[in-house]
Amino acid sequence: MGVKRISIPKENREKLLVFNRLLRNQTLNKWNPSCPHCNSYHIIKKTDIKRERKGYAKKYLCRDCNSTFTFDNCFEWTHYPPRVVGDIFHLIAKGESYRDIIEFIKDRHGVEMDRKTVINISRYCTERLEMFRKKIDLKLLHPTVWEIDEIYLPRGKGKFFKALTVLDIDTGYILIIYVSNEIDYESAKKTIELALNNSIRPPRKFKCEKNAAIIKAASTLLPKKTKIDAKSKKEKFDHLNNIEGQNRKLRKTLKRGVAYRNKSTLQIRADIYRYDHNFFWRKQGPPPVYYAGINVPKNLTRERFLIAVDKFNKLNL
Repeated sequence: MGVKRISIPKENREKLLVFNRLLRNQTLNKWNPSCPHCNSYHIIKKTDIKRERKGYAKKYLCRDCNSTFTFDNCFEWTHYPPRVVGDIFHLIAKGESYRDIIEFIKDRHGVEMDRKTVINISRYCTERLEMFRKKIDLKLLHPTVWEIDEIYLPRGKGKFFKALTVLDIDTGYILIIYVSNEIDYESAKKTIELALNNSIRPPRKFKCEKNAAIIKAASTLLPKKTKIDAKSKKEKFDHLNNIEGQNRKLRKTLKRGVAYRNKSTLQIRADIYRYDHNFFWRKQGPPPVYYAGINVPKNLTRERFLIAVDKFNKLNL
């Protein structure tokens, strides 16, 4: 698939330009961090300090606001350094269990934490990403054909959670992953509403299986010009090939050694997977978020990405 030229609406152009510049600065200024208080790059290194829990760090002085800081404590919502938060974000997106994440963080960074801390950090990440999405008004700019399908995830005692996923097949952009207890009209309606909220306009075609609840919700929410293409496996076996391939990866990621006791924990993992996929997944071209107006540098790390999101959330735009 070739890279398409995209047109960005005027009302979003300035915000997207600011965030793209922040992403580029995160790669260009790898060893020259900005001040977390005033975002100035006019800083000098003061000294090296050794901390018992987090190891060595470099202390800086900002010449514009005269504040001192270490690059490791630029997040106001957690005292853990960005390199630890970035690794947790990446490992959650890969589907690692909490036990493996805790062992990895201890071996690599020498930082001890428990399961609740990992869950809290992942929740903080999703909250900041949702704040970022609303502030920048992140929407898919060129929707074409959408596919919707569900997966089942174990919750213990023979019961399952259901996760409905909506995928734009031309761009690979995951519009939403919505976790619910049952696949009924209300959950299908909520999923399609969230997908429409993450797109600048409805798709030309909406493909699904012959599920009465999904068909009814799609008929209610989508405009008449959107063709609803519902077929069963017997009618056309490869009807939902694109999203079924994506859901196999999603199921493998979310089921890797984890049984979920509550829906909120599973939803956090699903949201992190969605953001990681949209911003970092590449297949012979740019990541899917390119079609929402964001240019992600190839050498951008999860740590630098979260720093850029945090900086953007602090701006008065």
